[in-house]
Amino acid sequence: MQNSIQERNAIMKQVSNELEMLFDKKNIKTLEEWGTSIKTDLRYKDAPDSFIDALYYKLAQPIGFYYNLRPLIKANIIKGKTGVPNYKDLADFEDVLNNSYYTPPWLAGPDPMMNTKLIYNHLIKDKNRFLNILNKYGLNLLSQCK
Repeated sequence: MQNSIQERNAIMKQVSNELEMLFDKKNIKTLEEWGTSIKTDLRYKDAPDSFIDALYYKLAQPIGFYYNLRPLIKANIIKGKTGVPNYKDLADFEDVLNNSYYTPPWLAGPDPMMNTKLIYNHLIKDKNRFLNILNKYGLNLLSQCK
């Protein structure tokens, strides 16, 4: 029993370390940069600052960031790829991000990739750096999703 607890703790520590590496704090915009960027999106241009700030705090923390990248697994499968991230380049990633889910106009519901798109388009600073880190650490983390 003691070994299983130690094994579980070791796994949790590894996941925590990988989560921190995937999150890459240095590549995340500040609240002010985020607010300026997201206000260029027509859906959010008139949103109250309190809503914009709350959305930032939801996405700009490791667990929220990670959780909102998980739709990439299903999106990859829809595109006929393996579920885990392994993108050739930004164009390959953007194709999965923007062209995987389809909801007919009469069923217009929430986009499962909405927060993932917000992260990509408004939260991260350097898209190439993000993609390199996602390919490196996302494989381990996102493939552990059940």
